[in-house]
Amino acid sequence: MKYFFTSLSLFLVFAAAAQTPSLKKSPPLSEAKPESVGISAQRLARIDSMCCKH
Repeated sequence: MKYFFTSLSLFLVFAAAAQTPSLKKSPPLSEAKPESVGISAQRLARIDSMCCKH
């Protein structure tokens, strides 16, 4: 069991390290109005309020 957790930990460390260079090269996300991407502003507000409650 100890071998499993050690292997899992090493895998997660290497997976995170592999993602770091790609994150540095990624362009920043642009902001858009909810309607321009097919989401209603009212629905998004309800989702936001629900997330803030929990």
